[in-house]
Amino acid sequence: AEDWNEHGALPRFDSMKALLDSDWMRRFLTPGDGAPLGEGLVISSEADGSMFKLKHGGEEIGRVPDQLRELIAGLAGLTTELPDGMDPALPSVLEDLLHVVTSYTPPAPKCKETRPKSKVEDKEALMVLESSLSKMDDLEAIFELGDQARDAAQVYLVGQVAADLVKDYGWDEKLAAQRSLRVVMPAVGKRYGAWKKSRSTN
Repeated sequence: AEDWNEHGALPRFDSMKALLDSDWMRRFLTPGDGAPLGEGLVISSEADGSMFKLKHGGEEIGRVPDQLRELIAGLAGLTTELPDGMDPALPSVLEDLLHVVTSYTPPAPKCKETRPKSKVEDKEALMVLESSLSKMDDLEAIFELGDQARDAAQVYLVGQVAADLVKDYGWDEKLAAQRSLRVVMPAVGKRYGAWKKSRSTN
């Protein structure tokens, strides 16, 4: 327990590089002698409050490994020094991130059913929605604020899911927007209905 608390009850690191180089990180996501201890980390930037998820290779992460390889190759191909303002640790950070997202492959399922393309797309959109929900306030708390807050949350989620499908999965923007609406609206509606029902029975 003491090892896990060495960076505080809510772990804090001075930089992304410090996190990726830490024993804490290796024990959690890249232990080397077994499966990771969780699906990933939610990381918040102290500088601007932005949040993102870092997942290992056993989770669904779309084209992230390929995108990292492209960035690393692009930086390696520079014939001059790094552009002004770019952190010199960036190439090393990208290499470390690539290691995290490729270091673990779960056992393959015994059989894999073939599903229609639309079902696969919906599954990817739902996984992105789940990730987006983990980075925002509890939906039920938002419902408490009224219809305007609920509608604003829906608009945010539709935009966030569509953007992540384009960024992480290489989707066409139009298809991403359509699938995002298709999964977000029913999911939020179902949660809202369950919330209203729980209030009426209390």
